[in-house]
Amino acid sequence: MTASRRRRTYPVLLPREFPVTRAPRRLRRTHPVARGLVAVFLLALPLLGHVWLETEATQAGYRLRALRQEVVQLAQEQQRLRTQVAALRSPERLERLASDLGLQAPAPNQLAAVPVPVAFTGPRPEAAELPWWQRVVRLLHDPAASAAEPERP
Repeated sequence: MTASRRRRTYPVLLPREFPVTRAPRRLRRTHPVARGLVAVFLLALPLLGHVWLETEATQAGYRLRALRQEVVQLAQEQQRLRTQVAALRSPERLERLASDLGLQAPAPNQLAAVPVPVAFTGPRPEAAELPWWQRVVRLLHDPAASAAEPERP
């Protein structure tokens, strides 16, 4: 019976043209160590990112603290310099320096009146003539100017 099976032929429907076939690709199996390394890398990458972000946040906090200390120091120095300017501008000090230099108050006949052109002493421009940004600055510096500003309907 086995001999008769070998000799039997079966009808097969053949295509008119034979396609060029390539050998089927065999899937290469990766080595288990390689798969393990990829898994460890994929798990370690987010952890390393987290550690890096925490380090950056800590460094930013240290920089922020240093800048705040610098702001406090600069504010103290500014206050000290303002006090020094006020002391240097005091009228008593200026009178003392003037007398040390031999300066004295002018005599009444030494005073002269100088005419100033009207262009320099003219009235301030009306609020409507000023640009918007100058009106804002004027309002911020002079609260009484807000009462003089005409209201728009």
